[in-house]
Amino acid sequence: MKHFVALALAGVVSLAPAAAPGANDPNETLLRTTLEGQGLPAAEIERLMAAREAADGTLGDAAGANEIPDPARALIPPPIDPGAADSVDVVPVAPDSTLLAPPPPVGADLAKAPPRFGADLFTLPTRAFEPPAYGPIDPGYRLGPGDEIVLDVWGDVVLRTATTIDRQGNVMLKDVGQVNLAGSTVTEAARRLRGRLGAAYSGLASDPPTTFLELSLGRLRPVKVFVVGEVARPGGYDLSAASTVFHALYLAGGPGPLGTFRDVRVVRGNRVVATLDVYDYLLRGVRAGDVRLENDDTIFVPVRGKTVIARGEITRPGVYELTEGETFADLVRMAGGPTGRTHLVRARVDRVLPPSRRAPGEPPAVTLDVPLADVLAGRATFELDDLDDVVFAPVPADRGEFVVVRGNVWYPSTYEFRPGMRVADALAAAGGVRPDTFDGRAYLVRTRPDLTRETLTFDVGRVRAGDLDANVPLAARDEISIRSRWELFDRPTVSIAGAVRNPGEYELTDGLTVGELLVQAGGFLEYAWTDSVEVSRVYPEDGDARRIAETFRVPVGDDFLARAELPAFALQNHDRVFVRRQPFWELQRDVRVAGAVMYPGTYSLESQTERLATVIDRAGGLLENAYPEGFQLFRRQDDIGRVSADLARALEDRGSDANLVLVSGDSLYVPERPMTVRVSGAVNFPTSHVYRPGKGIGWYVENSGGYRDEAKKSGTTLVYSTGRAAKVRRWRPDPEVRPGSEIVVPAKIPGEGTDWGRVVVDIASVAASLATTWLVVDTIVGR
Repeated sequence: MKHFVALALAGVVSLAPAAAPGANDPNETLLRTTLEGQGLPAAEIERLMAAREAADGTLGDAAGANEIPDPARALIPPPIDPGAADSVDVVPVAPDSTLLAPPPPVGADLAKAPPRFGADLFTLPTRAFEPPAYGPIDPGYRLGPGDEIVLDVWGDVVLRTATTIDRQGNVMLKDVGQVNLAGSTVTEAARRLRGRLGAAYSGLASDPPTTFLELSLGRLRPVKVFVVGEVARPGGYDLSAASTVFHALYLAGGPGPLGTFRDVRVVRGNRVVATLDVYDYLLRGVRAGDVRLENDDTIFVPVRGKTVIARGEITRPGVYELTEGETFADLVRMAGGPTGRTHLVRARVDRVLPPSRRAPGEPPAVTLDVPLADVLAGRATFELDDLDDVVFAPVPADRGEFVVVRGNVWYPSTYEFRPGMRVADALAAAGGVRPDTFDGRAYLVRTRPDLTRETLTFDVGRVRAGDLDANVPLAARDEISIRSRWELFDRPTVSIAGAVRNPGEYELTDGLTVGELLVQAGGFLEYAWTDSVEVSRVYPEDGDARRIAETFRVPVGDDFLARAELPAFALQNHDRVFVRRQPFWELQRDVRVAGAVMYPGTYSLESQTERLATVIDRAGGLLENAYPEGFQLFRRQDDIGRVSADLARALEDRGSDANLVLVSGDSLYVPERPMTVRVSGAVNFPTSHVYRPGKGIGWYVENSGGYRDEAKKSGTTLVYSTGRAAKVRRWRPDPEVRPGSEIVVPAKIPGEGTDWGRVVVDIASVAASLATTWLVVDTIVGR
C-alpha cells in the first residue's frame, strides 16, 4: 500500500486500500487523472501504474490472504509414522560405551553452551551500522516526500538549486514550475528534469549540448520504523529513508536469547513483504531480504526455531538455529566443518525425546550415534530435533610408530621409528649427545604390545665407540633417556668467606689455587688481614677418625696482585678459604648530641669505652637553661630504643654507673627546662599545669577536675621526662613531682572495683548481728 501512496504524489494525500488485481479500482481513475494533470507523458503514467500494480501483487503474494503466519514454534511435533523408514539407523548408546564421555544431564543447557552463532554481530558499537543520512546512495533508491535534491546546471547557464520534495511529491523550479519526482530513481529524476528544463535552457537539448545538468541528493527523508518481538531493545526508531532491515535490527540490539536469526520479518500494511535470514549474511555474505525500509514499517522477530548445540572438535562450536529441512550435514557446514582432529567415525547426539516419544517409566533422554563420515559424504542423512546437543569427539591421542629421545642430547624430541633402527640411529636423529654426557649406563623404557613396560640399559660410551653389541635394537614407542654427568655427580666446589668483595661458593676448576680464587672473589677488602689466609679441608678418610678437618695457613701479602706469580696453594673439592679481619681496624663510631648543649652535632667516639659525661664535655657542656633531669638517650644498636639515664648524676659522679659507656649510633638529647606538668587519664579535665615547686600529685589531680568515678587511684603513675616511672603506693609518701613529669591516672577494668551496694548490705547484716548479741548479753546480765 505504501508503494501506491508514493506513486500518487500529484495532489493525492491518502487513498483507500487498493482492490484485488483484476477488480475495478475506483482509485485508479483518480490516480490517472492526477498524474495527467501534472503533465506526465502517457508512457510514464502507464509505467507508474504498472509499478503500482506490481507492488500490490507482491504485497498480496507475500503471505497470502493478508495473514501473518503464527511465529510460535510447534511445541508438540506430530507422532512419527511407525511405517516410515528413518534416513539412517540410530541406536541409543549403551551405558558402558567408551566412544565418548558420559552424556550430560537430561536436555541441553543453553546457559552453559558455547556462544550463540551470530550474537556477536550485534555487540559492536551502534555507529558500525548507522544508516546513511548523507553520501552516495545506490541507484535503486526512489525519491519521496522529504528528500532533498541538489540540482547543478552549468555551461551557457550556471545554476545551483537545493530543494525538498513536498508532500505531493513535487519540487518547484524557477522558469519550469512543478515537477513530480515521487517514486523515481535518481537517474530517472535527472532525465525528467533535463527534459523539463530543456524548454527553458535550450543548451540542454542541443546536439551536442552546451549546457549540462547533474542531480545529487542532500539530506534524505526520515522514516519511523518499529522493531518488536524477541529483540534486545524493542521500540520505535527514526532512520533515514536509505535504511534497511539490518540498520534497524542493529539499533535494536539484534535478536534476544529467544529471538530467531533465521526468520526476521518486515511487516508493511499488515502484510509480510520480506523475510531476512541473518545466517545468509554471516555464512555467505548474501543480504537477501535486507530490503529498504519505509515509513511505519514493522520489523518483527519471532521466537527462535529449532536450536541445537555443536561442541567439541568442530571448527566453530556454538548454538545454531535450523530451519525446516536443514539436517545434520547443514549443521556441520554452518559450524565450519570438522577440524583435523575430529573423529569421523561417530558423533554423539544427546537428545531429549519429544512428548510423543516418551513412555511412562522410561528415561526422557537418549544418546544417539551418528555415522559422521557417511553423513558428510552424502551416503546417509540424520534429522536433528530441537535442543539436540551434538558432540564431535577427537581422534584418539595414540601415535603410530615412533621413538622418543630425552635428556642430554642436542634436540630432544619424538622421532619416526623405522624398522631395523638402533640406539645410535635415534641419538643421531636427535643431533648426538652433548659433551658432558655420562658415558656409562643409560636406559630406555619399552612399551610392550599389551601396554606393559620394561626398562633396558645400554652403555653410552660403547655405543659412541661403535660397539655393535651395545647398540641395542629399538622397537616402536621406545623412550631413550640420556643423562648429563652433572645430573649424577655433584660439581666440585670451593668457598671463600670473610674480608673479600664477593664471598661465596665457586666451581673448582682443574688447577685452581688460592691466589686465583682470591682474584675471582674480587680481592681483599681494606680491613682484611693480608699476611695469610686459612684453608680448611675435609680430613682424609684414611686419617685420624677423631678429626673432621685439617687447616692450612697460606701466606699471601697485600701486594699479591702485583707479584709475577699468585699464591700457588692448590685447592681441592670442598675446601673453604677464610680471610680474617684486622683485629683492631674499624670505622669511626659516631654519636649525635642535640638539645641544650653548647655545640650540638655528631661526635666520633675516641675509644671503645668513652662515656656519657666525656661526650657532653666535648660538646661544650650544658647551657644555663638545660634540664639534665629530662635527659633522653636513644640507642639504635639491637633496636634497644630509649634508655633510662641520669645525666645529672653522671656529670656529678663520673665514676658511678650512671656514666654510661656509649656505642655507635647513640642519640643524646638534653631538653630545656620545662615549666609544665601534664595530667592525663581518668581525670575530669586532662590538661597541663605550670610547675609548682613542692606541690604533690594530689594537687595536680585536684586542679584537673579530680578523679572520675571509674578512676583507679591506686594505679596512679608518675612518669619523669627521663622515661623513669614511679607508682603511687599506699602508706608511703607520693613520689616527688618534677618539671616535665606526666601524671597518668588509669581507669578501672569493667567489672573491677568496689560494689558499694554489697558493702552496705554486709555492714547492715553485721550491725544487726551485733545488736542481737548485745541484747542477749544484756538479758543474761539482768538476770
